[in-house]
Amino acid sequence: MHNEIIKYLRDNPGASSVRLAEEFLKFKSPVDKLAHLAITRILGDDRRCFFGDDGLWHPSPLSTPVIGTKAIRTTQWRAVHVLIGPSSVPTKIFHFSVWSIMPAPELEISTWLEDPGMLSHEERLSLESSRDRPFNAEEKEAHLVSLSHIHDQGVPVMLSARHHALLLRESAAQGVFFTDEVILISQLFSAAGIPAPRPFSLETSYRALFDRGPMLSNACAHGETLAECAAELFERLEILGITTLADLEEALRKELLAFDFSGKGFSYEDVVNCPTAPGVYAFKDKSGAFLYIGKASNLRRRIMGYFRLSEESPEKLSKLRNDAHFLTTSVCGSELESLLYEHRLICKYTPRLNKKININERKGEYHPINDCIVLLPHADADKGMSFWFRRNQKILLKPFPLDFEFPGHLLQEIESFFFSSKLPPHPTDFPEQEIAYRWLRQHEEDVVSIPVDRMKNGEEALKAMKGYWRESGKEILKRYIPLVEGEKGGGRFV
Repeated sequence: MHNEIIKYLRDNPGASSVRLAEEFLKFKSPVDKLAHLAITRILGDDRRCFFGDDGLWHPSPLSTPVIGTKAIRTTQWRAVHVLIGPSSVPTKIFHFSVWSIMPAPELEISTWLEDPGMLSHEERLSLESSRDRPFNAEEKEAHLVSLSHIHDQGVPVMLSARHHALLLRESAAQGVFFTDEVILISQLFSAAGIPAPRPFSLETSYRALFDRGPMLSNACAHGETLAECAAELFERLEILGITTLADLEEALRKELLAFDFSGKGFSYEDVVNCPTAPGVYAFKDKSGAFLYIGKASNLRRRIMGYFRLSEESPEKLSKLRNDAHFLTTSVCGSELESLLYEHRLICKYTPRLNKKININERKGEYHPINDCIVLLPHADADKGMSFWFRRNQKILLKPFPLDFEFPGHLLQEIESFFFSSKLPPHPTDFPEQEIAYRWLRQHEEDVVSIPVDRMKNGEEALKAMKGYWRESGKEILKRYIPLVEGEKGGGRFV
């Protein structure tokens, strides 16, 4: 209710307690003193408004948006809160909720990922809510897929890097792919020039912003509290003139100046000049051995995140910061290409900081992908990327020129791949099929797939590639993140 009243005050400055009580508490002809007491109990500690000498409530200057805030306010910011289990199960996510942040926090998803019956009676009393969906183990993957679709629409705001890492791990175990980009509440504190509270937590963050403790009455309320903190911090950023995503990235970039890059084989300039395109990145130690390989939808933003100083740095992150000596990036044209390329590199180099989930540990469904060709963008603007799927056998990534002046051997390759006898197996074939199946299922409405299993020969498949691209190529290129003008992909590091 706080946020609804604040929004009302911004639209209607100078509202009496009686008017607010009638509007929000549904009082009918309230006595002035009683109405003022009730509204003061709600707003008295809220620094976003004040009770003036004229006997009316007004929005405080800090909560009044400034001109030129359209870009920040029209971005689909969402807060994602994960509730971790008690000390007996500290690495399990029991519950998550998703909240839209602008113009005021609003609940989108609230669900249990683990049975709350595992918690103590007292914990359940303090966490269960009528707004939560009942726990259903069979629906876990569906809940995470819903969350992944929301993530695809923008960079999520989360409380901590640990929460984000646990969410990525949980989703990987279910075979669901999330963006590895995130904005942390501590980073918003830093961008706004506000010292992050110590110790850093949801409660201390809320108290630092609102001068009072949050009402954490259930699991869903934790997410609402996170969204309220994010909304307040975005408002303060606007007052400082940080009104666009570019402004925010520039403010966060300044944090890198505090990191000491001396002694490393890459510099501050190397990090801030990374491509803003999707792709795969790798850190190596001084001996050249791979430390960590990852993917990102925005390489620059993701890599910058490793070197921003924060109040909480998990052990793995600290290890990477200390031991990383070389940095390599490679631009990809799509997330599917990044996923497959990342998987192949991890299998080849086994970096010591990558936690590899065995394919047999993954949960959720898998169905074979019928023989088909999927068309997606390439990192180079004058090419497209085709993904060839042979049912239960192999995946081949094949670039093609957008003018479709194919080399003569391409027809022979299609014949050999799709219309020959069984292809020679490799241990990584099934994991790649499984990764691709799950990604394609998550993006089935966006993907152009050519059904080669219904075609007679390679010539028909090649003709279909050309026809499908002519019909849908422009839409495919619009649908995915384009490269910034003038940026080109880095060389492969295989």
